[in-house]
Amino acid sequence: MRYIYEFEFVEEEDGYFVYLFDFDRATQGDDMPDALHMASDLLRFMVEDCLVRGEELPAPLFTHEPQRGGRIVAVTADVDLRASEDFVTASDAARLLGVSAPRVSRMLKDGLLHGYKERGNTFVTIESINALKSTPRSAGRPRKEPVTV
Repeated sequence: MRYIYEFEFVEEEDGYFVYLFDFDRATQGDDMPDALHMASDLLRFMVEDCLVRGEELPAPLFTHEPQRGGRIVAVTADVDLRASEDFVTASDAARLLGVSAPRVSRMLKDGLLHGYKERGNTFVTIESINALKSTPRSAGRPRKEPVTV
């Protein structure tokens, strides 16, 4: 999917500083083509991060005025998490972890795994699977701590 957000490009002596309004982030480039490339990479990273964490993306406003004496440029980024090799389906995650698919869903909800849902399909990061596999866990259900009154 293509995402479009506004940036402010500020020319300085040693290149361009680039500010992404709706995410309150910045990057820089040596010249305008480099700055555009860096802006697109920053936007792609921010959108991917929101999608993986299940956070809502900020609405692009397209009403910004220069705040630092630069010029406003709309930049696009194509984001397709399914094309990344860093994700597997929930059923593949279940197979890799030796658990059921509903257990993977619960692990995602509890924050033990990271992933995202798209059109009814759930995808899980390989990094979170590997991190979970490397954490020793005891067998059985965790014991509840006694409640003291």
